Amino acid sequence: TVHWTNPTASVYAPIAEAPASYPEASALPISTASSQVLVVKKAKKKAPPRARLVCVPYAGGSSSTFGPWAEVAPPWLEIVAIELPGRGARADENAATSDDDDRRELEAVRSALSTACADGLPWGLVGLSAGSLFVVELYQGLEARILETLEVVCLAGRSPPESTTPVVPSDAEIVDVYALVPKETAATEAFRQVALPRLRADLATDARFE
Repeated sequence: TVHWTNPTASVYAPIAEAPASYPEASALPISTASSQVLVVKKAKKKAPPRARLVCVPYAGGSSSTFGPWAEVAPPWLEIVAIELPGRGARADENAATSDDDDRRELEAVRSALSTACADGLPWGLVGLSAGSLFVVELYQGLEARILETLEVVCLAGRSPPESTTPVVPSDAEIVDVYALVPKETAATEAFRQVALPRLRADLATDARFE
């Protein structure tokens, strides 16, 4: 199995028409236990979904990253975002700071996916940048019954594992390399108190996964 192809370039695939063989969704709602972990990004669509794309954001990102995706996705594709602790609906939770925290978070997401993907819809996983390595770790412990309907795993904007030395960057490096905001924004108290700790936590998790 090839896990990494052409890792130095991104590949953009056109949106295809929905295969006629995709099943209709059975009305299996995401349970209360998993509703904080998985966030369905809703757009103005009337057709029931016939496939599902589960998305993990880049470092510092949240489920809101994928709101625009839902707006441009075809009506038959449901966009579901994984909400990590410390943001969005889970803003009151502490971000992972250890291997044990990482294992608990991965198990929570796997449990939520086991419920959400029990309807038999074909589905895919996509991770952006630091989210790619989260997807790799997540994939390795998924239940066999939902792996049967997993059609694609996409890792975008991430170097292959072990290609670099896992080091948590300094706050100055985070601002310069990862923040992607004007220096005036990075200098604000709000950025220092909210965005920077989130970026730092996600990049530390990424380093532990390496």
